[in-house]
Amino acid sequence: MHLAAKRGAKRENVVSNTVLNDDFKAPVYPKTKAQEDLIRSCITGPDAVFFVDIGDADLSMIINACEPREVKEGNEIITQGEPGDYFYVVEDGKFQAFVNGKKVKDYARGMVSPC
Repeated sequence: MHLAAKRGAKRENVVSNTVLNDDFKAPVYPKTKAQEDLIRSCITGPDAVFFVDIGDADLSMIINACEPREVKEGNEIITQGEPGDYFYVVEDGKFQAFVNGKKVKDYARGMVSPC
C-alpha cells in the first residue's frame, strides 16, 4: 500500500462542495451491525477528519454506501501518485503504508486510511 502524499510535501486542505442531482441514489451494500458500527466509529470518532459535523441522514447514507472489499496479503490498495477517491476502514488484518519506498505507518482494525 502506498500513500499519495510525497514525503516533505506541504499538505493543503482541499474542500469540495458537490451538488447532487435530485434523482441521485447512493448505493447500498449489505453489512453486519458490527461493520456499520465500526465504520460509524471511524467516521465520527475523536480522530475523524473527513466527515466533521455530518448529519445523521448523510452519515447513514455514507455507511450504507461503503462497499466491503477483501484484500489479499501483498496487494496494493493505494498507489502513490495515483488519484484517490476512496477511504478505507480496516476491519481485520494489518496494512503498511509506504512513501517513496519507506514505511511510514501501520494500520490495524478500526483505523482509516485516506486516499
